[in-house]
Amino acid sequence: MPNARENQWILPLLALAGLLLAAIPTMLARGPWYDEFYTFYAADPALGFVEALKTRWLTDNHPPLFYALSWVTGWLGDGVAQRRFVNIFILAGFVIGLAILWRTAPAIRRFGAYYVLALAGCSITVLSMAEFRSNFLAIASSALMLAALLAVTWPRYPATWKAGWAVLALAMLVAFNTHFTATLISGCLGASFGVWLLLRREWRLAGRLAAIGVLASLPFLMLMAVQFSGIEQNTRSFWIPAGFDFGRWTMQRFLIELLIEWPALTVFGAMGFGMLAAAAWRERGVGPELQLLLVLAAAAVVAVIILLGLHLWRPIIITRYLYTLAPILALALATGTAAVLERLAGLVRLAIILVIVMLACLSLFDAARKVPLLPSYDGTAARIAQLSEQCRGIVVHPALAWNAYVLGLPPAGNRTVVPMAYRMAAQSHGFLVESEISRKVAAQCPTIFWAEHVSGQNSTQAEIEGGLKRMGYSLGSTMLERIGDGWILISRP
Repeated sequence: MPNARENQWILPLLALAGLLLAAIPTMLARGPWYDEFYTFYAADPALGFVEALKTRWLTDNHPPLFYALSWVTGWLGDGVAQRRFVNIFILAGFVIGLAILWRTAPAIRRFGAYYVLALAGCSITVLSMAEFRSNFLAIASSALMLAALLAVTWPRYPATWKAGWAVLALAMLVAFNTHFTATLISGCLGASFGVWLLLRREWRLAGRLAAIGVLASLPFLMLMAVQFSGIEQNTRSFWIPAGFDFGRWTMQRFLIELLIEWPALTVFGAMGFGMLAAAAWRERGVGPELQLLLVLAAAAVVAVIILLGLHLWRPIIITRYLYTLAPILALALATGTAAVLERLAGLVRLAIILVIVMLACLSLFDAARKVPLLPSYDGTAARIAQLSEQCRGIVVHPALAWNAYVLGLPPAGNRTVVPMAYRMAAQSHGFLVESEISRKVAAQCPTIFWAEHVSGQNSTQAEIEGGLKRMGYSLGSTMLERIGDGWILISRP
């Protein structure tokens, strides 16, 4: 394979193009879910910046950066699906930063192709791009930050061009101020690379990295001074299950699923780990590749321990809050894979690369197929729209009593977002919903009671009917349909 190292930029370019090709239709096809409606409410462009910051962003449990970015791009559209396209701009920023690093850093050219293939061909990347939440910004910024850390700290051949350090500073600033778990994981990464520099006595580089880390942390620390008391109150009674076992099993399942999603990289990465360890044993010294793996392992272990400790204080561990662990695992597997493939040549090496690319494509488009099938408000709303086509006089009542738990959760915005979500989903499917105080029933068509975002509730049809009757609704013969995370009760006249 002539000029293999020089031409490896083609692999990440194709991977990112494939990601974009899969993500755009997925962004349009996926139905909205509750947290996206909350983002839509928080990033309402009709609000002034100061008003939005004070009344909606600082009262939430996350840093306001993504809300601010979404507010600035409010011109994208009036629906959740259109506003998801903010993630295209985030992807463009990642690509520009990676291109800068690729030009200036030998380590990125060495490991970057497999690193990007892993991230682009990962289901969580497609999933996070197809939602109007901060998760994709967290993944992209932490992934770019990790690439920049590798670029500026690689032994013997660190990136010396100032643009490489500028990419690191910007990526670290975003990664530290997007989501609290992303801040923690990214902070552990920065610290572990700093320790690596100190152990190598690279005092100047370590000082520069520390200075960038401190500056990037300042906005987060200032926001914490404002937000912490509210967050502490908001999470006293929280929706995430508590307990060490839940946190541990969630982490373990997430990491195992990633390894299964990357079968070729997992196999060759593990082979590379063994080869690097054997070489260290023979040579009685730890080479830079194995040092990098130890740095990544240390960052991941420390982050996991801190997250589990925090989870015992306040439940914080769910799968999507762990997404920023994926770049760490991806770079580790890329390092091991590169160690194997560098020892191969010709058709064997080319064949393995093609297998890695093929499996990444299969994973990518399998995720693009599955994401639109996830539970959303579209499932129940589409069924109601179908009933509306059959009889134009239907009456639809959001069954807000079954959303009482979410309505009661802080921040107070939930009390506005829950009914807003029903109205927006109904409008996008061409029907209207009644107000909370209405007790209207249809004379000639079905009256429909609609509950969404109620997964985990096991109310029987009899319990639902009894609750509605106690609220003053008049019911005829009824039929209950459960769809995704919701249900509709159809009452015939």
